[in-house]
Amino acid sequence: MRKQFSYGFVLSLLLLFEIVGCGSRLPENTSELKSLTVAEAAELVACKKNLLLDGLTSLPPDVAGALAEQSQGLLFLRGLTELSIASAEKLTSQKQGTIFLQGITSLSPELAVALSGHRGTLVLSGLKTVTPETAEILVKHEGKLYLRHLERELVEDDAATILRENEDITLPEWVFEVPKPRRRRRQQR
Repeated sequence: MRKQFSYGFVLSLLLLFEIVGCGSRLPENTSELKSLTVAEAAELVACKKNLLLDGLTSLPPDVAGALAEQSQGLLFLRGLTELSIASAEKLTSQKQGTIFLQGITSLSPELAVALSGHRGTLVLSGLKTVTPETAEILVKHEGKLYLRHLERELVEDDAATILRENEDITLPEWVFEVPKPRRRRRQQR
């Protein structure tokens, strides 16, 4: 005798799988994870649309690559205070959703290049300062970019002027009050 499963039963199982979590090895609350293997990252990506991984304090490039397979959705990595260029490149290689990196407080031009390759929304609200060189890179970002907590006394006028050229960058109000720099006249001899 062959057993047949109803559509409702199968749907219930699928919903239960999403509610309970991805597997017995991973906690239901993924923000409690302090580290993540490539296999665990792949398992999470396979069964969760949005990933809350704020407990991670480091992100190896191979794990970042596995997380990048989650092309849509939200990826919360607010516990990271540093991100290697290799990890940033892997993370942004395929990801198109939103990446939250509020724990990153400084951004080298090299890291800005790696992150600006991201085609989705990038939240860098932990940044307090941006150099003109880094601003030149970030202004080319094609998705939404959140830099809400830049501090006036730490950002040069040139950097502020550059950043406001991109309407998809959310900036603090003071940035729009910075006067445009005057062009210096060349002295003729």
